[in-house]
Amino acid sequence: MTRWPAIDRAPAGPVSRAVAMAVLVLVALSLAGPPGLAPATIRKRLVGDSGTRPAPLPWIDRSSDTVLVLGHPGGERLMGRILWPATAAVKVVTEVWSDWPRHVTIIVPADADELRALIDEDGDLAHVAALTDPGGRVVVNPEVFGGLSPAGRQIVLTHEITHAAVRGTTSDRTPYWLAEGLAEYVAHRGTATRDRSVAKELADEVRLGRLPARLPARSDFAGPRQAQAYQEAWLACRFMVERAGEATLKQVYRRMSAGAAIDTVLREELGLSEAHLVAHWREYVERRLG
Repeated sequence: MTRWPAIDRAPAGPVSRAVAMAVLVLVALSLAGPPGLAPATIRKRLVGDSGTRPAPLPWIDRSSDTVLVLGHPGGERLMGRILWPATAAVKVVTEVWSDWPRHVTIIVPADADELRALIDEDGDLAHVAALTDPGGRVVVNPEVFGGLSPAGRQIVLTHEITHAAVRGTTSDRTPYWLAEGLAEYVAHRGTATRDRSVAKELADEVRLGRLPARLPARSDFAGPRQAQAYQEAWLACRFMVERAGEATLKQVYRRMSAGAAIDTVLREELGLSEAHLVAHWREYVERRLG
C-alpha cells in the first residue's frame, strides 16, 4: 500500500472494535535482522525543528517464532500484550493468505511524539491505534492501543498483519474498499461478535431505512462516515466469501490489484456485474443489520 491514512476507532458495545489502518511511510526507521532476533543496529533519522538529532532511546525486544516486537525500557508490559496476540494473528492471517513470509516486526514508540517523528506526521493521532508501512512493519500508538480491550487489540493486530501479508500484491490499483474490507474480514473471521455490534454505526443507519447507495470511496474512510465505510467494506468482502468462498475473494483481490477491470473480474469470478454486486451487497447489508 502507498501512503494510506490509518484510523482506529474507540470501542463501542461489549467488544472493542478496531477499524485500523492502511499505510503510512515509516520514514524514520531502518531495521536489520529477522524476526526472533534483536537487530544489531537500529538507525533512526529523527530530526527536530532545530535540525538536530535527539539522542536515541535504547531499544529492547520481545519475540516469538513469527513476531518481533521492538520497544523501549518501560514499555515491557505493552510489548508483552502485543507479542502473543500478534503471534495468534499471524496464524489467522496465514489461514486466509498463505503466500507471505509469515513473520512481522512491530514497533512500539515511547509515546505519541516519537510516533509522529517515526511516521513524519503532525496531524491528530488521537484515534490512530496502529499503522503498517510498505515494508510490512507495524507501528502502534501506545496511548491508544494500550487502552483497547484484549479483543480490540486482537482485531487491530490481525487487521494490520493482514495488510502486511498482502503488501506484495496490493498496489495503487487496489480498490480502497477491497483493501480495507479484506483486512476487516480477516480480523473478524471466526469471532463470535454479532454483526450489529461490529457494525453499530451502519446498523443504526439501516434501522432508520438508510442503506448505502454505493461501495465506499477512498474519501469516505477519512470523512464523517469513516466508521460506516470500514463496516461497509467488511460486509462487501464477507458477502463475496459467502457467495463464492475465500479463494474467490483472494483471486478478486489479486486480479484487481494487478489492474484488471473491476466489472470484468466480478463477472468472471462471481458471476455478477459491478452494478449487480452493489445491489446484492445492499440487500445483504439490510438482511444482516436490519
